[in-house]
Amino acid sequence: MEALTERDLKEKSRTIASAVAGIMAYTQGDHEASQRHLQESLELSVRMGDKVRLAHATYGLGLLALARQDPDTARPRLEEALSLFLDLGDAQDASTVRSHLGTL
Repeated sequence: MEALTERDLKEKSRTIASAVAGIMAYTQGDHEASQRHLQESLELSVRMGDKVRLAHATYGLGLLALARQDPDTARPRLEEALSLFLDLGDAQDASTVRSHLGTL
């Protein structure tokens, strides 16, 4: 396993911070801020190749679309999150995503 550089650690921290900010905004009903933060987390995750953070950001964006009553956006986001969680062997989060998909 390669050691992370200082820049990598900063990017990883920023990815996590963006995800947490997105979740906090979501729980406070600030969908615009949630979208912005979760999208940033997703983009950073892709750039870093961090599938765990990517799965969680994608899932968060799917939940946000559900909250906005936008099933056309929610379904592909949740399906992508499910695929990522399954690839990661994360049965618990995959099950949670399946339950949300079942509401569509």
